[in-house]
Amino acid sequence: AGLSDDDVQSQIEQMIKFIKQEAEEKAEEIRVKAEEDFNIMKQEEVETERKRIRNEYERREKQVEIEKKIAYSNSINQNRLRVLKAREDAVGGILDTAKGKISDYAKGKGYKNLMQRLIVQGAISLEESSISIRCREADYGIVEKVKDNAVSEVEKQRGVTGITLTIDKSNPLPVTGIDASSGGVELSALGGAIRVDNTLDTRLSLAYEALLPEIRVALFGKSATRKFDN
Repeated sequence: AGLSDDDVQSQIEQMIKFIKQEAEEKAEEIRVKAEEDFNIMKQEEVETERKRIRNEYERREKQVEIEKKIAYSNSINQNRLRVLKAREDAVGGILDTAKGKISDYAKGKGYKNLMQRLIVQGAISLEESSISIRCREADYGIVEKVKDNAVSEVEKQRGVTGITLTIDKSNPLPVTGIDASSGGVELSALGGAIRVDNTLDTRLSLAYEALLPEIRVALFGKSATRKFDN
């Protein structure tokens, strides 16, 4: 016998119930899987962000350390420059003091003999017979007094005669400005082609440069790191 309407309806309801249960179970599986995937993704994002923050912190920490080292190095260099400046000022102060003293010496009793020695030394170095002398206007009288004796001494030491020394009064050594002279003489020959600078300032500068290593040691002691004394 065939199925009755009730049997058919019952089977349809069972099929619907089965399909509905399958769908609910599948939906639950999908929900659980989605939640698991979400949690995994969220955990990965959190870990990625943590790593980014950690890297950024380390980068900034290194940057701060570098900046500290730069600041420390700059501070050391600035202090070193201050020390060097103070030392140069101290050394330069000695030169300034010496310049003041030679200016005073140019007014003293020994200046006349010194001028003669400077003229003799310069004239011998030039090895010429006709020599021009530049000096300060204030020293014209002294040079006039000593030049004959200077000629005699030059001729004696060179073994020649006919040496002439002439004061160049058209171009005296300056006494003002940056090139102001403290005294001494400048000798020239052959129309100025060859010269000997025996001014007190030049002689002092030469002596200063030669004695500079000793001056530094006297003022600051011997440096443990300096390879050379100059």
